[in-house]
Amino acid sequence: RVFEEDYFDSTNELAKDVQLTNDPTQLHKAVISPKIILRKAAASNIHLDPNDLIALAKDRESTVRRKVAERQNLPKPIVDILLTNNMDGDSLVTTALMRNTTDPELLSRFTKDDNSLTREEVAANPATPPDSLISMRDDKDEAVIQQLLSNPKIPKSLLKYFAETGDYAVRNEVAKVEDLELDTIKILLSKTNISPQFGWHSYYTLLSLM
Repeated sequence: RVFEEDYFDSTNELAKDVQLTNDPTQLHKAVISPKIILRKAAASNIHLDPNDLIALAKDRESTVRRKVAERQNLPKPIVDILLTNNMDGDSLVTTALMRNTTDPELLSRFTKDDNSLTREEVAANPATPPDSLISMRDDKDEAVIQQLLSNPKIPKSLLKYFAETGDYAVRNEVAKVEDLELDTIKILLSKTNISPQFGWHSYYTLLSLM
């Protein structure tokens, strides 16, 4: 038991070193290590050699590939490798890519993805093109709609659409958005029955904007 604890403690310490080192030799050893924790640590290191990054993007273990997908500003070839090698269908790899990418073309490809968590990240990403955000307006998942409404780049026309068609909860979220157009405010007020679901605060906030 003591031996096991010492073993895991030493492995964890080594993983911390791998995350921070700028030594290419130490990083490469971690990349080819049989220990998943070390490969994950290497995947998070900003000093990783491009060839080692490619190797980790092809890793057989999906948790390692997730760590690669979580990196900022991934080159397109690495993104393509991650998508091509996601043979086990790990949605968290795709979700991480959608959260961190600034590639509008890539984001547009996943507006209709089967996985709702992936669509949530697309809906929330400010880099998603306006037309793509609009195409998601009738998504059946409430969480996706909530992420659309939280997106600082949401088109004004989409806010108006939700004011016209949304339920209490959706209209309440629209009412919280800053710089609403006057037409949208009028629509919200015309459809608002005072109720706890909508909230007095949101109602009076809208009135103050008139």
